[in-house]
Amino acid sequence: MPNDLLMSIDNEEILKKITEYSGLFFTAEEISILINISVSELKKELRNKESKTYKAYMLGKLTTMTNIRKNQIALAKNGSPGAEATIEKLRKEQELSETKF
Repeated sequence: MPNDLLMSIDNEEILKKITEYSGLFFTAEEISILINISVSELKKELRNKESKTYKAYMLGKLTTMTNIRKNQIALAKNGSPGAEATIEKLRKEQELSETKF
């Protein structure tokens, strides 16, 4: 049965659903219920950063985060102090991560 389960996670339709649901910031537990897959198997796949499941999950999450950041940048450009502070924090985090290349 575990092999059948892994094959179902690797299914393109399931991967698209994982991308969609992670982009809506559902947890792994919630996604497992929505796609009817064992939470332990889903989490196992998500721990493997080379798996299609992990990449599908991250694609959804990062796509939504990209849209949110675009909105934050637009607000910052229009003078929103909160948005400016958020963007400055993100810029500093990015620069810090660049020291680890």
